[in-house]
Formats: sequence, structure tokens, C-alpha cells
Amino acid sequence: IANYAAPTGGLVTIASGATYTKTTTVNLAIYASGATQMCISNTTSCTAWITYATSKTWTLSAGSGTKTVRVWFRNAALETTTTPAPDTIILDTVFPVNGTLAAAGAYNATTSAYDTINISWAGFSDATSGMASYKLIWSATSMPGTCSGAGLITVSRTLSKYSVTGLTPGSTLYFRIC
Repeated sequence: IANYAAPTGGLVTIASGATYTKTTTVNLAIYASGATQMCISNTTSCTAWITYATSKTWTLSAGSGTKTVRVWFRNAALETTTTPAPDTIILDTVFPVNGTLAAAGAYNATTSAYDTINISWAGFSDATSGMASYKLIWSATSMPGTCSGAGLITVSRTLSKYSVTGLTPGSTLYFRIC
């Protein structure tokens, strides 16, 4: 009688090790030595065995929050790992809460003109993943429709103000924060 051992070294990594995802569809990287089958689950139980593969597209359970994916492995002799290989990721499907943006002209004593605009913002929040950064964009022609293009800067999440200097006095600028 041959001595068979369950697969070893079981490992699963969700979305290349990312902390957060905004979609329920993720890619899994999977590894186990000696595995011929695997069972992937969003719960603590295994229900369906499939052919072992080193990568798999997977659908997380719905709803924002921490998601755990577990993978069990077994070999050709049906020897199965006793505990699954787990990995977690935070699913964030809720948009951040909008705050307010204010802009005010500032007098520059050196140029004797109002050639600076001080922009400030408050009240933006994201309960699931937090605020990573702010993107501030401005245009001299119309309200920016997106947060891309010329006039775009990325501001640290710890800041809540920014100054635009060197402006032509009397000019109009349109601001958007994302």
C-alpha cells in the first residue's frame, strides 16, 4: 500500500496581495505542492472540487467589508488538507462622502494684486477604506467634468488646503476635488 500525504504548502493570494478592491471579481494566485484538485470558498466549508490551477478568477461575496477566500487542496489519492489556505481583502463598493470646497482670492503685497487663490475643503470621508488622497483639478474655461487632464494635482489626505499662485488678476478659475 502506497503512503500518500495530503498536498503541502497551500497558499492563496487575492488580487496580487492588495489591501482593498472595489469589485467583487478578483484574481487568485494559488499554490500547493502535490495538489490535483482544489475547492475555493467564501465560507468555512468546501462544497465543490475543481481541477487544480495556479490562478483563478473568483467572485467575492457581496457587500462592503473584509472578505476571506479559503482554498482546500487534495491529491490524486483524495488526501485532503485539513485546514484551508486563507487570504483576506477589503471590498469597498461605497463611494466616499462628498464634503465642501471653498476658494478665496488672496492679495499679494509683492505684486500689489489678487493673484493667488486659496482653496480649502472639509467633510470628505470614506468609512470603509479611508481617504488615500485628494485630486484637485482646475480649469480656466469651464467646470472640469472629470479628475484628469491639465491642472491636476494629487494632494495628501492629511492636507485640507492648497494655494494656486501666479494667476492673472481678474481671471476666473473652476475647481473640482475628487
